[in-house]
Amino acid sequence: PAENFDLEEAQIKYPVDWSESRNTVLLQELAKFNNLTSLIRISLHDVIRAVQGVVVMSEDLEHLGKSLVVGAIPTLWRKASYPSFKPLASYVNDLLARLGFMSSWLHDKPPVKYWISVFFFTHSFLTATRQNMARAQTIPIDALGFRFEMLKGDDFKKPPKRGVYTFGLFIEGA
Repeated sequence: PAENFDLEEAQIKYPVDWSESRNTVLLQELAKFNNLTSLIRISLHDVIRAVQGVVVMSEDLEHLGKSLVVGAIPTLWRKASYPSFKPLASYVNDLLARLGFMSSWLHDKPPVKYWISVFFFTHSFLTATRQNMARAQTIPIDALGFRFEMLKGDDFKKPPKRGVYTFGLFIEGA
């Protein structure tokens, strides 16, 4: 995207709220996506200028250029990114899909189904979900655990009465 997410808009639309802890998660995640996309934009601009001879080709820019040539995620980006083992082209497509999901949440409304692997820090989303439940039920958060149920189809029109619908879970070694 050409511009970062408007964090002020996000804070107004999704204020810190005792009954909806996921608002805080949204704000934190948008800030992380802004950091990543800003870094990508700036570094691509800098490497183009270095190739043109306008600025000096630094070691970081040279590594970035080599990564782009071989289709790998540049180390510079990886340091600011969510975990990914994808090659560069797939990473870019995945990043655009993640940005689309977050943009839809910001500009439309909270999703009915949450893409669980979209988050930089999935644990904060899971904790916020537990906080919402604990506060709604007036029980200690430590008394809550997770229960998972696989549901067929993807035709969910409204959020569940308790908990959240998620998709995109990756399981390793199961």
